[in-house]
Amino acid sequence: MTVPLLESNLRSLAAMDPALAARVRSSAPDRNLRFQRSRSGRPVAVSPGPSGPRALHSLVDPEKEGRRQRETLPREGFFLFLGLGCGYQVLPFLYPPGASGLLVLEKSPAFLRAVLEAVDLRPLFADPRVRILVDPSPEELRETLPALYLPALSGGFHTLPLRPRVESEADFFRPLAGVLQESLCLLSRDFAVQSRFGKKWFVNTLTNLEAAERSIPLPPAGP
Repeated sequence: MTVPLLESNLRSLAAMDPALAARVRSSAPDRNLRFQRSRSGRPVAVSPGPSGPRALHSLVDPEKEGRRQRETLPREGFFLFLGLGCGYQVLPFLYPPGASGLLVLEKSPAFLRAVLEAVDLRPLFADPRVRILVDPSPEELRETLPALYLPALSGGFHTLPLRPRVESEADFFRPLAGVLQESLCLLSRDFAVQSRFGKKWFVNTLTNLEAAERSIPLPPAGP
């Protein structure tokens, strides 16, 4: 049976990442995931956990919960989300447009398929600053992060774990956290080197301006 919301979501996702959209389309939805209406009427994913089912977002008002979290963080910078859930904690970072980039890590296309059948995430997929990695290998993460996060341009780096999701899938997220830490250390060292050489280049440029102004242009070459 075709789910209209799923098709709309997949079309939007395909415009951003055709390969991921194809993976999600070919996957069966995660049947361990169920959805419950919050008091505000929004669907909330509930996943199994060691101590029983656990809601991934507030069952009162998940959108308000997401907005409150956004208000506690800087308006600018690069934001990494460990766990997508239903996206309520990610969507507030689209407005106002201060974030330089948003990277979301999630475990499986089956999970994403189930979410896309229940929640409209088209605004997320339509934003060019957003990138979603599903079940990335350590190598893929090492290659992707430096391509997206440029310290000199992107600003501060902020990590936001969706705690119920991270705690229920610790075996997936824990190794990725180590890879992220290594990658960020390398990026910070590279940025420090670039900053030092960039400053030296700038000072040398200023120092040589006067000499450049006194330089005599070469005569045009003869026939």
